[in-house]
Amino acid sequence: MLPVRSCLSKNHVKTHGIRMSDVTQILSSIEGGDAQAAERLLPLVYDELRKLAAQRMAQESPGHTLQATALVHEAYIRLVVPHDG
Repeated sequence: MLPVRSCLSKNHVKTHGIRMSDVTQILSSIEGGDAQAAERLLPLVYDELRKLAAQRMAQESPGHTLQATALVHEAYIRLVVPHDG
């Protein structure tokens, strides 16, 4: 699986009204330490991430407990919270 960052790095692509160059710029700002950049990111990508998560969760076996919204929140945290690596 590709990291989310590499999936969003096609600057010329526009998906569902989201310009990938805007997302890429915000991600770069987050990496550069701009604390307010994370607040700009979620409104841009939330609906699309929610749709993707719902599609993924629909493929899971019955009885799983993870909800699409929780999956989106986990992905968002991994995007914006600094981590070692």
